[in-house]
Amino acid sequence: MAGRKRKASELEDAPVKQKKGKKRASKTEEADNSVPFKAFAASDPQAQEGAYQNTVTLMDGLSVKYAVKPDTWGQIKQYTNVKLQTETFSKGDIIYVCNKDPPPEPPPTSLADGEYLEYERQNFWVGKIVESRATDDRNVFLLVAWLYWPHEIPQHLPGAKEARQYYGQGELVLSNYFDVIDAMTISNKAEITWYNEKDDNQLGNPSARYWRQSFDARTCATDKKAKNLLSKLRTLCKCDKPHNPDQKLWHCPNKGCGNWNHNECLLDDIGKRAWKNWTEGKMDDFAEQNKLESRSFANQLLSPAKKVRHFVTGAIEEVFEEGLEAIQHETTIELHSSVKAASGTNGTASSHKRKQGRPRKAGTGWESDLDISIVSEENTQLFARIKEKSGNKKWDVRVNCLCCGKLMD
Repeated sequence: MAGRKRKASELEDAPVKQKKGKKRASKTEEADNSVPFKAFAASDPQAQEGAYQNTVTLMDGLSVKYAVKPDTWGQIKQYTNVKLQTETFSKGDIIYVCNKDPPPEPPPTSLADGEYLEYERQNFWVGKIVESRATDDRNVFLLVAWLYWPHEIPQHLPGAKEARQYYGQGELVLSNYFDVIDAMTISNKAEITWYNEKDDNQLGNPSARYWRQSFDARTCATDKKAKNLLSKLRTLCKCDKPHNPDQKLWHCPNKGCGNWNHNECLLDDIGKRAWKNWTEGKMDDFAEQNKLESRSFANQLLSPAKKVRHFVTGAIEEVFEEGLEAIQHETTIELHSSVKAASGTNGTASSHKRKQGRPRKAGTGWESDLDISIVSEENTQLFARIKEKSGNKKWDVRVNCLCCGKLMD
């Protein structure tokens, strides 16, 4: 077995613990014997002697100093690419690393998106290639920076527990925790991209799998009281909170505003005002006061990106079924092998109708009595459609920006 990934949730206890899938402490020694190199933070006391040190830029504004022991790491040949069958892996690529032995069977094509995501989480770790080196065609190693699923982030970190509600289903977090792994533990390339939420052109439209936040896992491993280990997410809307990319955002087109509104915040604002009038039997008056106007629709909607599966089943089958044969090139080392597993440490409302004008028996909030959705239709004004759960009535009302208070048209 080769390679290892430190489980992020274990970093608060001890940085030396390792895992394979779930805890496999008994494989620590085996993993270390099969991969003769170990990565450290450059500031680690263990890296001060006999270690190769370097700095790598993982993304704009995020550079990491690292060390690898023994220092012979810097003396073995470095390759631009690693080729596995017909797929080439290069520096900066994000890869899936197999953590099961034997490797899992390819998933059935009938899996729903959520089930497919769970298949990935259970069977693969995710790493970003920093370096590729080899002593020969049978000993090819990758230095990788691990990416973690949000549920793997230690919950003792300031703001970590609260931040969970803002993570999308396909979101990961990039860390500065490096490991050296056997290249034959690669499963396939991962279509995981950086979601730059600071760019309004990208905001609200991430890919199916993405990362936008970084995690200082190295400091987390050595200092339980350290703060600001998670990079800050962009805050939006009147609530001044981050957004969950799985939820819609609405942009205010009014001059001097241009703010983004969370869909759930708009619903809650409209819902509270509508529910008060509904319980008092004044919904028709409320709808009249907030009726739609004859204006063209010019506001911008950002909705979650369509979830598209990115595994190529045929490619996975090839990787799992083909035999091993290696050819070394000047800049590319080619592997044809069975995939190896990386071991070690990564309530109900009344149904009868009522007449307008009579007070309603209300539930505990607008969600118990009303269904509300924000609607955008071509050539129409942005509006909220309100339906009562206990009857057949519905109303369409205009939507105002929560930041400037003006009509979003």
